[in-house]
Order: sequence, then C-alpha cells, then structure tokens
Amino acid sequence: MRVFCKTAFLAAIVSTLACHDAAGPAAIRAQFALDNIDGRPLPTYPAATPGLTPTILSSTLTLGNDGHASITEHQTEFDGTDVTRTTNYTNYTN
Repeated sequence: MRVFCKTAFLAAIVSTLACHDAAGPAAIRAQFALDNIDGRPLPTYPAATPGLTPTILSSTLTLGNDGHASITEHQTEFDGTDVTRTTNYTNYTN
C-alpha cells in the first residue's frame, strides 16, 4: 500500500510539472526611459555627425505582458519642428 501511495504521489507531481511550459518566456511588463546618450544627459543630439541633427528630448520603451512592445521618441528636428513618434512591435519574446 505504501509503495502505491508513493507512486501515485510521484505521478501527480510529474503530471503537474509536465503541464507547465518551463521553456516559455516569462510574462514581462516594464517601461524603460532613456536618460542619456553616450553619457550626455537629455536633451542631446543622437550622434556626433556632420550636418544638421535632431535633439532627442525623451524616449521610452514599453514591454507588455502580451508580447507587444512600443518605443516612443520625442525630439526637436533640426528645423525646430517638435515631433513625437511611436513605433509598435509584436512578438518581442524569443
């Protein structure tokens, strides 16, 4: 009887673990804010390049539980135009 109980208990544990997707990605919900570019605090230019460049005012990366991500960038173009762009991504998980 004792062996049967141990076997049944072991079978219950194994079947519970088998139903879990251990290789799947963990659910993530996070937001990251850009605070500097190459050590220069915002607002700043994106890279030292010749010619007219925009000024980066802010940027955020948001990761959702559903596998979607978005990057929002707020900048002043070289001509003084204020622009905010959002780019959406799907399936950012492996």
